[in-house]
Amino acid sequence: MSASAILRLGILTCDQVREHLAGTHGEYPDMFTRLLHQVRPGLDIVPYQVHAGEFPDRIDACDAYLITGSRRSVYEPEPWIRRLEQYVRDLHAARKRAVGICFGHQMMGLALGGGAEKAPQGWGIGRHQVEIVQPQPWMQPAARGYGVFVSHQDQVLELPPGARLLAQNSHCQNAMFVFDDLFLGIQGHPEFSAGYARDLVRGREEIFGAATVAAALPTYDEPVDSLLLAQWILRFLEH
Repeated sequence: MSASAILRLGILTCDQVREHLAGTHGEYPDMFTRLLHQVRPGLDIVPYQVHAGEFPDRIDACDAYLITGSRRSVYEPEPWIRRLEQYVRDLHAARKRAVGICFGHQMMGLALGGGAEKAPQGWGIGRHQVEIVQPQPWMQPAARGYGVFVSHQDQVLELPPGARLLAQNSHCQNAMFVFDDLFLGIQGHPEFSAGYARDLVRGREEIFGAATVAAALPTYDEPVDSLLLAQWILRFLEH
């Protein structure tokens, strides 16, 4: 696939930003558009509200797809979640390239035969440093690891058969994987700005735990490698 082949990227949106934050930070497709347009200004990005039952009318509507994060869990019985699970399998059968972010990463893991559930180590929030354990040709510029904002309690605890582990850290053993050189799963949130990631956590000690929030808040002032991950994502889709 040549670099010019990715003309249209479908964003399979799995949630809405909380109303009090959307006015400042935008919705998830806005975040991905801001990020990816720094690398490919002309990239055509088409959002689909799959959490509301809106899926592409045909699998070839876009050249590639990106599945976003969500406050929901991939193992919930909601009809749209189960439909998305099948849609991931349909994308693979059609040999479409796709990237999964957080919930999307977990959905790829589940749909392809792995396992995703709440991790025993609990919530991961703040900036996490992740180590590359298996470099790939599309990881350009090359790096031994990356910093990224995270917000999750579910994880891919069992990789799909045949998947290759690419990155991990002590909190998340399966932080990035590739499947059949078509699907890339990333547990972190390169689309999150520091402001949004911080606002998402503030005042929610009852959910995350006071000590976890206290440890996370200072990390939002640390640099992350969102632009690097955006380059990797697009190079993977074009590889």
